[in-house]
Amino acid sequence: MLNGSTLQEIDNYSIPEAIDPAFASGFGTMSVHEVAMDKAEDIAYLSWYDAGIRVVRFGPSGIQEVGHYIDVNGNDFWGVEAHRLPGSEETLILGSDRDSGLWIFRYTGG
Repeated sequence: MLNGSTLQEIDNYSIPEAIDPAFASGFGTMSVHEVAMDKAEDIAYLSWYDAGIRVVRFGPSGIQEVGHYIDVNGNDFWGVEAHRLPGSEETLILGSDRDSGLWIFRYTGG
């Protein structure tokens, strides 16, 4: 994440497994594919292939993971989108799993 005025780095984010050589093979794809922003809440939703859906809060002080989901049988999330139905204040998170199809989530954290 960069400061928009100075272009200085404020923070960066990764799951621990993605930067640990012990997870380099045999654990699936440990990289992010897509990011969906909810600027009204300063939250981003990330599809992280075999590491599930990740939720991060971002702002001037940096990036913090505030939620995640991965099924006990594993996932392979390729896409993610934040969506609000017309007339609704509630954000739905749509996750596209390459093995099992569409998942719909509600972020209930703070």
